[in-house]
Amino acid sequence: MLSDEQLVEMFKMGDEKAFDELYERYRLKLYCFIYRIVGEREQSLDLVQDAFLSAYGALPRWTPRAKFSTWLYTIAVNKVRTHLRMAHRRLLERPLEAEGSPLGLAFEMQFESTTIKPEAAYDKDRLVETFISGVKALPEQQRKVFILRHQSGLKLGEIAEILGIKEGSVKAHLFKAVANLLSHFKNSGFDLALDQRRSDSV
Repeated sequence: MLSDEQLVEMFKMGDEKAFDELYERYRLKLYCFIYRIVGEREQSLDLVQDAFLSAYGALPRWTPRAKFSTWLYTIAVNKVRTHLRMAHRRLLERPLEAEGSPLGLAFEMQFESTTIKPEAAYDKDRLVETFISGVKALPEQQRKVFILRHQSGLKLGEIAEILGIKEGSVKAHLFKAVANLLSHFKNSGFDLALDQRRSDSV
């Protein structure tokens, strides 16, 4: 399979299908990311299209200083910021869907080594619902960092570049996000013992 960088070079040389491949590769990822922030399906779809239109126009002049995916997410974040500022909306106005959501899957991966004590062993659906409500309650920057890391699977350096903050700040936000989620679980009646090695590598 061709790399993003190879497809970019092909597009710069006039191959329109190369951009189509990039679009298919990232459209769902961008939609999931934007939807978790905006919370409205139609507006999220519009923002995805807007981000790709901007990328299409700028790509012929783009000089790679980072991965294509990092550059694309930066465009998407800027589109979302503009949308939220113009609409005066708060992040995640609508509830996240528990069943089959990318964040629900991220929960299972992030806490796969979590031990649930027998006296607090609730069914999986309630566990996921508690996780989702906990993510929704996170402060804005913690929420964005957590989603970029555990839904989109980006590296710390990529997240730092996308959000315009230092990598150390990304680590701090992730640590606080996990701590806040664990506190949310505890307050909801769950007693979770997160493996220390995983908490160190959030």
